[in-house]
Amino acid sequence: MANIQFKALPSNSPSLFPENILDRIPLNHPVRLVSQVVDQLDLEHIIRQYKGGGTTSFHPRMLIKVLFYAYLSNIYSCRKIERALHENIHFMWLSGNSTPDYRTINYFRGKRLKGQIQELFASIVRMLHDMEYVSLKVQYVDGTKIESAAGRYTFVWKKSIEKNKIKLEANIASVLSDIDAQISRDQSSLGDQQVGQMKSNNRFTRFTMKGLDKVAVEFGLMAIAHNLRKWAKKWKDKAFIGKPGGKNSLFAINQAINMLKSTKHRLAA
Repeated sequence: MANIQFKALPSNSPSLFPENILDRIPLNHPVRLVSQVVDQLDLEHIIRQYKGGGTTSFHPRMLIKVLFYAYLSNIYSCRKIERALHENIHFMWLSGNSTPDYRTINYFRGKRLKGQIQELFASIVRMLHDMEYVSLKVQYVDGTKIESAAGRYTFVWKKSIEKNKIKLEANIASVLSDIDAQISRDQSSLGDQQVGQMKSNNRFTRFTMKGLDKVAVEFGLMAIAHNLRKWAKKWKDKAFIGKPGGKNSLFAINQAINMLKSTKHRLAA
């Protein structure tokens, strides 16, 4: 029987000259092209939205690069984008190893880019198309149209460049419509998860009051109590207890939660 030969077992031991895994991205990879194109965009109108002060923010140009490369990869969920930033070397390269979470991505997409995301996306696709790097077309295999979960269209790099500008614009509009639908489902899912977490943390099973106004007040109290508990956990994690009379102490926060409970009971009476 012949001897079995295996390649050397990979070792996770530190190397004298460690490899930068990001160097494995080819110079002609589309992710580098997306970065180059976004670097040419005028983002002054977006940057002006930032007021300054407080903690530093992720740069909008980096977030736009990540968002639009995700779209070109048929990834629309902010949770999936967050995961890609931790697992996909192309996203790691774009972000410079920054790891904004899904809430940051969702806020940037829904607030900072509100009313602008479609035009920015269309501008990027047009620039890529004019450079003859990307085409939008429906994919077929053996005459059968592929309907992917991400949308009806896919992006084809350096292949079958469509010269018909009108058709390209129509395809862009269709893709953007699919993206909007995906974003709406994603945001709805985030909202449902947040409400579910609030109900669980407050042991909330059903509304006890009747009437739309009172139900709205009860829900508002639950949301406030939820946020107070989050702050309490934050202070506890920092080993910050504070004096019983201090307004930022755990004692004061628990007092506030109890006051909310008593307010709810008075409203229900």
